[in-house]
Amino acid sequence: MTFQEAEKYFDLPDNWDFEDLKDSKEELLFEQKTFFLSKTPLLKLFASRLKKISTLNDALTVLGLISDVNFKPFVLNFSNTDSILDSFQEYHAEKLKLKSRIINCENPLEINHLVLTLIELEKKYASNWFLDNSWDEFTLVTKEIDPMEMLTAIRRYDKLGGKNFQDLVNKKNNPPEQVLSEMKRLSLLFKTY
Repeated sequence: MTFQEAEKYFDLPDNWDFEDLKDSKEELLFEQKTFFLSKTPLLKLFASRLKKISTLNDALTVLGLISDVNFKPFVLNFSNTDSILDSFQEYHAEKLKLKSRIINCENPLEINHLVLTLIELEKKYASNWFLDNSWDEFTLVTKEIDPMEMLTAIRRYDKLGGKNFQDLVNKKNNPPEQVLSEMKRLSLLFKTY
């Protein structure tokens, strides 16, 4: 990427200064981060936005705004336990940490890394719930059940004796509808990976 291409990428005015560049960078980063944080983490869905983040990084490097490409990688701490409740809580704790880092991050390369880690987390979590052919055409992959509703339903199922994913697969102890819906949604989601 040339200097002129980088200027054009940011749509900078003639005689721009670094404040103009910083403002444009913040605006573009905010747009990308908002997208990543508001959608279900799917590589197919995020691929073009990840390319935009890479192009943004290239343009910033050419224009001299990025000097340090080093960042501390996010180490995913998700054990993929068989307990429905533990898995749910661990998943949401890791997801919250990742989303918080994405929100506060200004380094495009680090955002790229964090988003790919978020996709990896989603895939690992969905693999716990995977049951082949457990969905129908009305199941929406991207329509996540409210986490607080889901936690309440999982705790209710836990009290009924539904402790692990095998109990859920066997529909032991009459699982709540929200838990079954989440199993269908995440099974279909995992199938798309």
